[in-house]
Amino acid sequence: MSVNIVTGMTGQAHITSDDDRIRNAYYIGKDKYVFDFGHNFEANIVNNNLVRIKDGMLVNQGTQIGIELTDYEDVIIENGLSGVNRNDLIVMRYEKEADTGLESGKLVVIKGTSGATATDPEYISGNIIDGGDLIDDMPLYRVRIESLSIVAVEPLFTLYHMPEIATEETIDEMWGNPLPSGSEGLVLNVAGLQATKNTAPVVNFVIE
Repeated sequence: MSVNIVTGMTGQAHITSDDDRIRNAYYIGKDKYVFDFGHNFEANIVNNNLVRIKDGMLVNQGTQIGIELTDYEDVIIENGLSGVNRNDLIVMRYEKEADTGLESGKLVVIKGTSGATATDPEYISGNIIDGGDLIDDMPLYRVRIESLSIVAVEPLFTLYHMPEIATEETIDEMWGNPLPSGSEGLVLNVAGLQATKNTAPVVNFVIE
């Protein structure tokens, strides 16, 4: 092992997906979010065996995965059973092949167990940013099946809005309006990012 300069020309390919993953996680957070982009993975029930997921983009522990704009993907839901209920989960699965290191993202349906009371099935929760796990599931939807019919598709994700640059008025609102005398050079720290009033913008991150 040796030191690797990421932001620098070395004459050979040296920037890895782990480098991007760490940077994304630093700016956005280590959790799992759906960006406010496109249709935000909007789900539509096509029939009792098919749910259509529209375009969207997410980040899972710094790993960006998405469905391109205007595209969609259909996922198959197995038949329900008469007189009983079931919950299925639609997840975005990250997977890394141990032997090749190749990585992929795909929509997966995790089938629940039918019964009088429906409960969510278990999914894989892995640490892919610094824990070395090869698989991690990000739940997007709960598909509620009552008897033979899909009755609801419920979102399970957090929507993350793109950052917006704060104005001087927003900064004043945060610190009191007007700012105390002599505070023109005050250094603010918002959402982990530093900015100096009148010399640099402040970035606000909004989580729904």
